Amino acid sequence: MVEAFIVDCHAHIYPDEVAAKVVPRIEEVYGAKAAHPATVEGILSAMDSGGIDKSLILSSINRPEHVVSFNDWCAETQRSNPHLLFFGGLHPTFENPLDELERIKELGLFGIKLQPNAHRFYPDDERFFPIYERLSELDLGLAFHCGDEVLHFEPMYAHPMHFTQVLESFPDLVIQLAHLGGYKTWDSLHCVTGYRNVWYDTAFCPRNLPDKDFLSVVDEIGLERVIFGTDFPWTDPGRERKELERILGEDAVKILSDNPRQYLSLLV
Repeated sequence: MVEAFIVDCHAHIYPDEVAAKVVPRIEEVYGAKAAHPATVEGILSAMDSGGIDKSLILSSINRPEHVVSFNDWCAETQRSNPHLLFFGGLHPTFENPLDELERIKELGLFGIKLQPNAHRFYPDDERFFPIYERLSELDLGLAFHCGDEVLHFEPMYAHPMHFTQVLESFPDLVIQLAHLGGYKTWDSLHCVTGYRNVWYDTAFCPRNLPDKDFLSVVDEIGLERVIFGTDFPWTDPGRERKELERILGEDAVKILSDNPRQYLSLLV
């Protein structure tokens, strides 16, 4: 086992009462099955048993009226849990997105997460470029779901080809592309590689790609740009860590610790 400060850069949790409603709906629509309760208690327990030192919570908000209250909860939870860092959330139809980005910065959150398939928008729609520009100005990060879902999703708003213009237009914006740059769309990886400001997390990938394909994708991206992500609660963090250690051997420490720490240093 790698002896290092292990950072999971892709996890999801909710207030207890929200998790009870949201998780069954996500399981039904997207096909993922929760391995743990998607709560503060659930993730802290899983981190402890899996040897994870810090987790970055990526907040995806599916209704605009929930944006403000959920971001408040993220900030409150972060203040009371030193092992958790948070990206806030935004919805593409939220009425005053630039004002909320200012507030997210003031709350001490480190960026936002957007899920194009769930939010039903194309990332390269130029109506959203002012949001990306303001994130860059505020030194906030932007995490995107990238690629398909467990259950095939049409239209696939988050196909890698819809990110190319964004990556080219905002070279100073710190961007995290989930699922190694495109879940089940790795044949289009060339659309999102070669950018110095982009990081690619491993969420939901080690056990859903044959080892040789996983290594091929990591090689195409570049080992130095890949960061550990579990997609908690849809996987067990300890099991995901062990899978990376098995597949990568001594190189696992770069994805589990070195690269995530470098990535977070750009935001924290």
